[in-house]
Amino acid sequence: MTILRTFIYRLRGMFGTARSEKELNSEMCAHLDALTEKNVRRGMTPGDPLTYFGTVFVLIVVSLLACFIPARRTMRVDPLVALRYK
Repeated sequence: MTILRTFIYRLRGMFGTARSEKELNSEMCAHLDALTEKNVRRGMTPGDPLTYFGTVFVLIVVSLLACFIPARRTMRVDPLVALRYK
């Protein structure tokens, strides 16, 4: 009997999840549409998002290079030599 109850609860949970995902998806689409309309009314042009994403991409590349270059330089040093130097 308890196995049947757990099976029924799991089935309800699976179908309830699908319904809530649909509701969440429709709510997110409505929110994004409202934000898009608000930004267009403010004067945002279609090229602005490309500029924003380009800026973020450049900043990510620069930050990765800022981490990678010193790390690569450090990898070239022999650990025993570095310990003896100190």
